[in-house]
Amino acid sequence: MTTCKRIHPGAGVVTIIDGSFSKATASFQFVDAKTGALLDVNGNEKIKISIYGKNAADVVDNLGGKNLGTASGFLAVALNEGVLPSTTAPTEFTIHATANGYLPADVQAVLVQEGHRHFIVSMVKVNDTPDGVSAKQGALPAVPSSGVTVGSTTFAPSPVAATGTTASVNIPAGTKLMDKDNAAVSGNVSYTLAYFNPINNKAKENFPGGMLNSKTTDNKNVFFDTFGWISMEMAATDGTAVKKFGQAIQTTISIPTGAKKIDGTLLSNGSSLKVYSYDEALAAWRYESDVVVKQNSTTGKLEATFEMTHLSSWQVATSSERNESGIQYTSVTMSADCPDYFNTTQGILIKQYIKGYDGVKVDFGKPTENAVISLDKGKPIHIAHKAVFFTASNFLPLVYSYWRKDFPNDVLEFDPASSNTIKFPSSWCPPEPAKEFEIVLETSCPDNPGRKIRPQCFVTALEEGKDFAKDIIVLGEMKEGVLKTSTAMLKKGKKYAILAMYQGKFVALTGKLATPFDFGSVTIDGNKIDLSRPLTDDECSYLRKKTGS
Repeated sequence: MTTCKRIHPGAGVVTIIDGSFSKATASFQFVDAKTGALLDVNGNEKIKISIYGKNAADVVDNLGGKNLGTASGFLAVALNEGVLPSTTAPTEFTIHATANGYLPADVQAVLVQEGHRHFIVSMVKVNDTPDGVSAKQGALPAVPSSGVTVGSTTFAPSPVAATGTTASVNIPAGTKLMDKDNAAVSGNVSYTLAYFNPINNKAKENFPGGMLNSKTTDNKNVFFDTFGWISMEMAATDGTAVKKFGQAIQTTISIPTGAKKIDGTLLSNGSSLKVYSYDEALAAWRYESDVVVKQNSTTGKLEATFEMTHLSSWQVATSSERNESGIQYTSVTMSADCPDYFNTTQGILIKQYIKGYDGVKVDFGKPTENAVISLDKGKPIHIAHKAVFFTASNFLPLVYSYWRKDFPNDVLEFDPASSNTIKFPSSWCPPEPAKEFEIVLETSCPDNPGRKIRPQCFVTALEEGKDFAKDIIVLGEMKEGVLKTSTAMLKKGKKYAILAMYQGKFVALTGKLATPFDFGSVTIDGNKIDLSRPLTDDECSYLRKKTGS
């Protein structure tokens, strides 16, 4: 859902979304990893955004600036004027998000064509984790002004139910706690430690940067075969974050029984793995050390014990370098017996798998890039990293599954090595023929009624009586005041609020802009919906406050 700037520059005060300077835009929807509910609807979580990675400098807000903030759980970004992603020059960046009560989240976006992409970012609530994730919060004994701990502290989350695995951290007595500038951190220092089970798909959704599209700090492109990872944070009561330690602390990650490497080799006592830490500023994993797996004589489980000198996400894994020359971005032509089906922007999700040496698909836990794919009738789409990934002298092909958002068990398998066309079955067609229609919008302010503004913005809808936090629908991009949709997306006879990011604020175009949760509604009959009207003084004043006009 993008924000807007003026289409007709000049003396007007109100500036409405105009993404016309950018050929490619993206929106991000932040949801609870367990419930799927939209975050920050009431401003409680206070999501904060940073952007890192190869093309981070090209990512701007939809006013062309760097005011990258969220509203009601949504973030909108665009690419700088003149930047046009393609299959030969993809644009890559990583969104890093923090929120009150949640673990940090990182998601990599890869744009390979113009237009709009919508991503869903799941975030783990510390005190209500999804399956496969366990977290523990607590506090160290009071730390003196020197920042040096007076006693040893060991803590661990509860083992996850499916595998009985977890992680533990020991901070020895005499360890100096330091902030990013090496200054001592003292007083009441709290910690949060989360363990992620490597064989659980919900846990995999929250792997920093994504397993298949990962990068290392020495600029290698890799995919990880991880055997468990942690996320750890520490902070004093004044908010000062602990970032480093004067001496190493010890971490142990237990490994699920029967864990195998990507080549099918069973992990065993004496196996060697690598230890990596995640560098948020580089959106990349840093190799730290090797570690030998040992069997715990008490629990019988395999464990990897290593030293940490700083805080971030850490994992034990094997990695395979990705040969960039082997990557192929292939156009996929999608067809169906019901062409009206392609009027929905939220109908199909795509999941990417590696086909292992033993022919078994390796599940990476989430739709490709966490994206909901927009389908245009008759127009090929590019799937980022539709490729082969090389390990030594062998290669592992990628395969895909497609399914409708509301029917996750009705899955269509697709192997790009066999075909570059996909035909959706007739059972996927809407129960009755859909009718295309337009939603149009033209506005003006009382102080300049002659300046008509037709915005370009990404628009959503909410059916009357539905839950805003869970049931919001992404409609698509309004261009110069016109959005094309159909009754395949908005059902005939139902009432919907039409919503957008308007001047950097979340507003209901069917309601009152000055009171954003006064949604209003329109009844869908398959005919054009004209939302055009002059704005009131209150509404224009409300919009001006966001930009400081």
